[in-house]
Amino acid sequence: MDWQHVDWQLLERLRDRFLKNTGGDGPYWADEVTLANYDFTFGRRIAWKWAAVLQPMLERGWEPPARRLIDWGCGTGVATRSFLAHFGTGSIEDIILWDHSPAATRFARAAIEAEHPGPSVRVADPSTAEDGPPFVLLVSHVINELDTTGLEALLALARKAEAIIWIEPGTREDSRRLLGVREQLRGVFHCHAPCPHDGPCGMLAAENARHWCHHFARPPTEAFTSRGWSLFAQRLNIDLRALPYSHLVLDRRPPPRIPDAVRIIGAPREYSGLMKILRCREDGVSEVELQKRDSKPLWKKLQKKRDPGLLAWRETEAGRIAPGSFQV
Repeated sequence: MDWQHVDWQLLERLRDRFLKNTGGDGPYWADEVTLANYDFTFGRRIAWKWAAVLQPMLERGWEPPARRLIDWGCGTGVATRSFLAHFGTGSIEDIILWDHSPAATRFARAAIEAEHPGPSVRVADPSTAEDGPPFVLLVSHVINELDTTGLEALLALARKAEAIIWIEPGTREDSRRLLGVREQLRGVFHCHAPCPHDGPCGMLAAENARHWCHHFARPPTEAFTSRGWSLFAQRLNIDLRALPYSHLVLDRRPPPRIPDAVRIIGAPREYSGLMKILRCREDGVSEVELQKRDSKPLWKKLQKKRDPGLLAWRETEAGRIAPGSFQV
């Protein structure tokens, strides 16, 4: 696939279906042409979200706790391909794909085998595979397609995993449903991301009802220099700069915790010499202020307009980040 052969009308139909949240009405992968067009465009944007989640895990020294992957609702295999691109094929021996569309699993299997030869790749119903060796569960962009029964079935599988990496669009509705998933799995797993703690989610407090937990991935340079991506943005009315996502990284192994750890939610709001930051830490979710003069290193870090990951600072009783308390 290349930009000269993109079917723009097909992409417009897919976009409309995604925007109307009608993905759960039945398989929308009509054929290999649809899958190839999706994978080359929308799929790559999802891969950028996976990179935003996986790269910090890699940098923190996280390693897969099992040599088997189950990619639930695999689509074109973006999640598995991203995982293998970051952690290597040597870390995984067996890959199980499942999707409601046989065309999608065929496409995903072929793409994974072409890009990352080595591991065994097969298509199977996860319910028949969950009693085998330990596994890491990958879930991507499915929560708005699941009814209550479907979500419970997925959670039953998730409870048997060694680790779970789950990414969803950064909308309020999808994020709030993912928070519900976290609360149901809390106690079984430790939260490695985005939360800096394992306690109850502070976002679910009544005073935070207007907020939702989301972050922003940074698209690669090609998204802003390629004529193809420029046409994509114009034809489908998509802002390439905005790539919000919500996610969970859960693991039975506890992560290293650091004192005063915080996670910024969304993006800071910048004013003259002042930022207002919605942050999560063990004592809850609340808004704090950063004075530029109090911590220029932190100010510069947050101006980069990307998710900075876990940070650490102390706060005053007035809700300001204490001068000099930011740990680089």
